[in-house]
Amino acid sequence: MKFLNSTYEDLDTIFSLFDAAIEYQKKKGNELWPQFSRELIKNEISEKRHWKIVNEGTIVSILSVMYTDPII
Repeated sequence: MKFLNSTYEDLDTIFSLFDAAIEYQKKKGNELWPQFSRELIKNEISEKRHWKIVNEGTIVSILSVMYTDPII
């Protein structure tokens, strides 16, 4: 497994993972995540705050780092 910065080329995969996670949450009766905008994720990528975990050439997980969040 490799832990790498996400790239703009990963956007379709990133949003596929988001969509699958949101659908799973809905099936379980929880709607925790909003629909993220592409601009938000592009910004995280450009600031090197968005990451992917790659296993055998496949992105298996994604995450982002947030240094400040007024809600949290």
